[in-house]
Amino acid sequence: MRPETLDEWKAYIDQLAGDQLRNKTIQANRQPFVDTLLEEGLSMSDIEQVFVFLVGQMKAVGMKIPEGGAFDLIEIADMKCSDILPLSEEAIERLESHQMVDLPDHIDKFTEDADLAMDWGPEMPQ
Repeated sequence: MRPETLDEWKAYIDQLAGDQLRNKTIQANRQPFVDTLLEEGLSMSDIEQVFVFLVGQMKAVGMKIPEGGAFDLIEIADMKCSDILPLSEEAIERLESHQMVDLPDHIDKFTEDADLAMDWGPEMPQ
């Protein structure tokens, strides 16, 4: 019988390892599985949490996260599991490689342009 609650999913996934864990993760990362869970009443947030459990278990047992599928499991592993498991060296390097860039504040420019283009009419009394 398939787990129904998040606690049941966590307990089920925690006992998976090896090929069984890899195969279940690959099978789960398909749209029909997601659709089935939605039909069974899980929210998208709950379903994402199931994937967090899966990739967290894969990291815990030292397995490579599979690529492809309905969700980007590598991103989930890097971003969502960081608060429950330490990030891998590869994930840390990928995060550190992103550089912050100063971009113009397009909202202020838009507001400036709008102010110039609008006819505000007579001055407001002070």
